Parts: sequence; structure tokens; C-alpha cells
Amino acid sequence: VSFRLEGKDAKQLKEVAAKLKEKLNTMEGVGDVNDSMQSATVVNNQMVNNQMVNNQMVSNQMIQVRILMEMKPLLRTKKTVIKLHESLSQL
Repeated sequence: VSFRLEGKDAKQLKEVAAKLKEKLNTMEGVGDVNDSMQSATVVNNQMVNNQMVNNQMVSNQMIQVRILMEMKPLLRTKKTVIKLHESLSQL
């Protein structure tokens, strides 16, 4: 399972990711929750009226949360997925 959070405010994304990780770590069947963050700057050089214009745009911050579930019998895994769905709908 992988979640991708995007937005321009890195602080807000980190807060959302922390709340999501905290909730997921309390759930049965969730073995490991990892996150990573990426950001990038796009540089676009253009000629406007014979002058070089340097436009820089900071792209969206992205936090990815990956969840590795433990191997369990199929019936128990289905129950865990249902509980995961119910918990996420409350966020």
C-alpha cells in the first residue's frame, strides 16, 4: 500500500504524514511504515524581447508513505484491510 501526499506546504505535509503514520502503526497487521520526501526546482529559460528570462518554479513537495503488511492467512488479511479502510475514512 502506498500513499502519495502532494502540496506546496512541506510543514503541513509532514504533519499529515505524521498523523497518518501514527494511526497506521496502531493497526493490526501493519508491520512497517516508512516515509520519504522529495522536492524539486524547475528552471525554464526563455527569450522575451531579446532578453533571457529565468523563470524558476518550485514544484510540489511530495511525501510518500509505504506500508509493509505482515504475511497472514487470507481471511485475517481481509479483516485487516477492512479495518484499514474504516480507519482511513475517519482521517
